[in-house]
Amino acid sequence: MANYYSRFIPKIADLLEPMYKLLRKGQTFHFNDRCKNAFDELKSIIRSEQVLTYFDPQLPIYITTDASQTGMSGVLSHIMPDGTEKMVACVSRTFTKAELNYSTVHREALACIFAVKKFADYVFGQKFTIRTDQRALIAILGNTKETNQTYANRLKRYALYLSNFSYQIEHIKGQHNIIADCFSRLTVEKKDNDNTDACEDEGLYFTDTTLLDISQIQVETQKDELLQSVIKYLKTSWPNSIITAQLKPFFDKRLELQVISNCLFWGHKVVIPFKLQKQIIQDLHSTHQGIVRSKALARSYFWFVGIDKAIEQMCKACKACAKVKACPNKVYIPWPKSDVPFGTVHIDYCDLGSTHLLVIIDSCTKWLEVYLTPSITTKCTIESLRDCFARFGLPYTVVSDNATVFKSENMQKFFTDNRIKHITIAPYSPQSNGQAENSVKTVKVSLKAALADPSNVGVDLSTILARFLITYRDTPHCVTKKSPAEMVFGRQIKTKFDLLIHSDSQISKAAHDTLNATANIRFFQRGDTVLIRDYHDINRVQWVEVTIERKIGAATYECKLPTGLTCRRHVNQIKLLAIKPNTHGVSSQLGGGGTSIKKDNFDHITGQGYQRHDHRTSRVDDMSNVIVSDNGNDAAVKDQLLATLPQTNFEETY
Repeated sequence: MANYYSRFIPKIADLLEPMYKLLRKGQTFHFNDRCKNAFDELKSIIRSEQVLTYFDPQLPIYITTDASQTGMSGVLSHIMPDGTEKMVACVSRTFTKAELNYSTVHREALACIFAVKKFADYVFGQKFTIRTDQRALIAILGNTKETNQTYANRLKRYALYLSNFSYQIEHIKGQHNIIADCFSRLTVEKKDNDNTDACEDEGLYFTDTTLLDISQIQVETQKDELLQSVIKYLKTSWPNSIITAQLKPFFDKRLELQVISNCLFWGHKVVIPFKLQKQIIQDLHSTHQGIVRSKALARSYFWFVGIDKAIEQMCKACKACAKVKACPNKVYIPWPKSDVPFGTVHIDYCDLGSTHLLVIIDSCTKWLEVYLTPSITTKCTIESLRDCFARFGLPYTVVSDNATVFKSENMQKFFTDNRIKHITIAPYSPQSNGQAENSVKTVKVSLKAALADPSNVGVDLSTILARFLITYRDTPHCVTKKSPAEMVFGRQIKTKFDLLIHSDSQISKAAHDTLNATANIRFFQRGDTVLIRDYHDINRVQWVEVTIERKIGAATYECKLPTGLTCRRHVNQIKLLAIKPNTHGVSSQLGGGGTSIKKDNFDHITGQGYQRHDHRTSRVDDMSNVIVSDNGNDAAVKDQLLATLPQTNFEETY
């Protein structure tokens, strides 16, 4: 026992040196005065605060028991914050004549009951642990199972008694059960009048000692100077004006106040004296009702000045209520808006079956990256982030939760080396990393649905993920109103849905062909005689007769002047000079319906006759049955025809 507590006794070897000499080989055992003094001093130290400690219900409580051939013992102890065990109290007694006949298991069980009864005042209502070196008692007295009906009646009674306590029982090796073993061998003789074992704890119940009655209120009202002043004014008369602010609330209610049985009442509610106000508010809140219900209950029975404020303070200061009441209203504070693509990214991990997904979302463009990782490790995370940042550049800020992988030393070094600010959200507040959480939800829902689709049977997850990402990146986001691809690249990426539409060049060509199919087109051939615009004098509109030399562009011709020189003119700068009869079935009648040459018929028309086409109108003013030949003999008719045509610019539409 001395060796067990030697850790708490400094220089114990020097103290016990006289007794250690008696243990040496060949030494004659002679317990002299030095040995007796050392032994007495050792007992004093063991009984002192060096070894013992005061009971503290906040510390772990242990009751260690043991039974020998002659007696039993129990030790109440604490496990201190530094891990050491200190004794609070100990008990022991010898077995009675009948108890000496008990079996070993029954004697060990009796030791447990004996110790718990002795220390009941300490452990009743507390959680504690019983330690015994008899392993069979773990099943017999353990409170985790129902008592087996095959056990002896004595053991059933022991288990039934222990059911009144909140305890657990555990096994301790005999070689470690030193203190209880020592006391079980150094027992105290049981006295005849010692009936502690038969003592019951029937009187140990919670009683309400704070209830007030009318007699207490009467006594305290007599002692309360303020209430006595009010009663005095009620019995005599109130002054015209109130001198003190304390009397003002009573003065305002003076017509409703009355004195009954030496107590002041406001209507049917008793006025509580100042000394009892705190006590009655505590009684009111003993059932932990809220502020509103507490006020409603108080208004039915009693009143005092400032009662509403006192109730509010009591309810708000109650720690028990604070622990169980609802959480405060959520405050939604958005992250600062990022105007720089990949300036702020949010990251998070999610699991899809046995696969781990690292989700990366850019707060500006809403571009989403998802990496399949074999495990959630710092190495895999850094490799994925490095791959992402290699394409889009290093961000200024990375936001994540408090997962170990994001707070590891290597991860912090990665962020520091790349000059990236790492922000972690508040613990257990995933909404603070809302962008990543929403992205995780979107990814998981889409991938789960795709995996459940029968059409994807046999398709690996990486392919399904790639299909999801290209669709997600091409879809306009509800926040930016643009697709992530357009936000990042300034253009839409090509997807399978682009096969449903034509490119701009195809659309332009289709519109061009459609217009040409319904429009009248002018064509010229080499040798045709026409009029072209003369720009020598920009102040006058002059036309010169020339001959078409060749076509040099889609709507540009090279013309030969009478002088032999050549010039270029657009079809809008060229006028038809002559109209020849149509010899291939194309109407050449001028008049109400007009004359036109369709592109579809152009291949069947020779270079002998042409019809002028106005883009805005496809008819020639009323000149019915006029045929102009190309021999130039009928100059009058030719001049008449040219005079009737409006002088406007025309568009080439083929």
